[in-house]
Amino acid sequence: MEFLKQTGHVEKLWKKIDVVGEGGIGMYAAGSGSIAINHIGAEINLRSSVSKDNPNIGMFTETLEDGYGSNLFNSGDIIGGDNNYGIYGAYIWHDTGKIKLGDNSVGIFGLANIVDSPSEVNVTDGEIEVGK
Repeated sequence: MEFLKQTGHVEKLWKKIDVVGEGGIGMYAAGSGSIAINHIGAEINLRSSVSKDNPNIGMFTETLEDGYGSNLFNSGDIIGGDNNYGIYGAYIWHDTGKIKLGDNSVGIFGLANIVDSPSEVNVTDGEIEVGK
């Protein structure tokens, strides 16, 4: 599994990540204050997953025990096959980038169980296309 995982700071992608296995993650931000940024011109490619129960994920952040998560910013492209998630997390910003995934996939999935604060999913521009 090939991915970038960062805890407690900023990780920026300027080029390309290919996720070729099952259940893989392109960029993973963990810990309070962590930020993952997929910049303009960067690309995360997700191979089709055999099962919807073990999807590949382009950008991922987990929710911590205190209810907060990391930030995900997407201005690049996330391209994938079937049974994938483009972006999965709590605090998500998507602008100018393209998310294009195959059948049985989800473009952006925002977690809604944040303590004293709603999950934020901000889509200001860009494209999201799911299914054939």
